[in-house]
Amino acid sequence: MRTTLRRFRLDWLGQFLSQTQAPGLDPQQPVSPSNPLQPTGPEPGPEPGTAPEGGYGLRAVAPALVLVLVGALVGCAGTIPEPIRDPGTTTPLGVSEVQADPNRHIGVRVRWGGTIIAVTNRERSTQIEVLARALDRDGAPRSGSSADGRFIAEVAGFLDPAEYPKDRELTVVGIITGVETRAVGDYPYVYPVVQADARYLWPEPQPAPVYPGPWFGPWYDPWWGPWYGPPGFRGGPWYW
Repeated sequence: MRTTLRRFRLDWLGQFLSQTQAPGLDPQQPVSPSNPLQPTGPEPGPEPGTAPEGGYGLRAVAPALVLVLVGALVGCAGTIPEPIRDPGTTTPLGVSEVQADPNRHIGVRVRWGGTIIAVTNRERSTQIEVLARALDRDGAPRSGSSADGRFIAEVAGFLDPAEYPKDRELTVVGIITGVETRAVGDYPYVYPVVQADARYLWPEPQPAPVYPGPWFGPWYDPWWGPWYGPPGFRGGPWYW
């Protein structure tokens, strides 16, 4: 009776194991005699290019990495203000090049900028004399760059000189219409003239904030510091 019962239990266990497979158990893989649920060989790893359970593979994160890199490049590039954003001014052309051969460059569309020297109001237009400087990627005159000569930006209508004061930064877009000779001191200077149909007056730079020193405040003695003695003591080098 006991032998029959034991044989029945072994047969039932064999049928159960044949119908049930533990996670990660390969039916073709040899089984450890001591533990039928544990394979003797190494566990199969993830397929190449795929992620382990709970992780992210290279194929999954590649699109995200591309988006991050593109966003970083766009953030680094300066954004040109809408009024002077003109795709027709991609070819760089300096003021000195136009001064050397004016007739060759008449009709060329340019984006020039610099600091304002003077503003002259005429009957139907306003002429802005500008000291040209190289432009950054956002179209702003590059601070600290050397001057590239002078040019005249001619704008139709009236512009108040008070709104375009001397030394303000200005960028214009327009077509070169010719040159005009004016005296700079006793020197006859040749100004390239740009008929500006778009312009951008850059905001004035804000001064850097000034913060109080570490010894400033109602809780500090006015004479406390490295050059003075401790509070209530005036025995520093400046007091005897």
